[in-house]
Amino acid sequence: MAALTALIALSLTACAPATPTLPASGAGEATGLRTVFYRCDDGERIEVRFFALQGVAVLVRDGRTLEMQQIPGGSGFAYESAAVRLRGQGEALTLSTPVTPALHCRVER
Repeated sequence: MAALTALIALSLTACAPATPTLPASGAGEATGLRTVFYRCDDGERIEVRFFALQGVAVLVRDGRTLEMQQIPGGSGFAYESAAVRLRGQGEALTLSTPVTPALHCRVER
C-alpha cells in the first residue's frame, strides 16, 4: 500500500507546473512579486514584473504594460501574450514578436 501511495504522489508531482527559475531580486518575496530591469542589445531598458504565485508576468516597455501568462519552457522561464513571447534563463532574456527580430537582454546591474 505504501508503494502505491508513493507512486500516486510521484505521478501528481510530475503533472504540476514547473516553477520557473527567475532572476534574483529580493523585493516582494512573500507575495511572489519580483521586478527585474533588463538592458537590451539595442540599448532599450525594459522592466518585467514576475508574479510567480499567479503564473503571470507584466512587461513594461515604452510606458505601456502587457500581461503575459506563464507557459511551459523547459529550463528557465517562458511567458507569452497574443503578440509577445519572453524566454529566459538566469540573467538572460529574449523578447520576440511575430513582426520584429528577437531582442536579447540581460539583467541590469
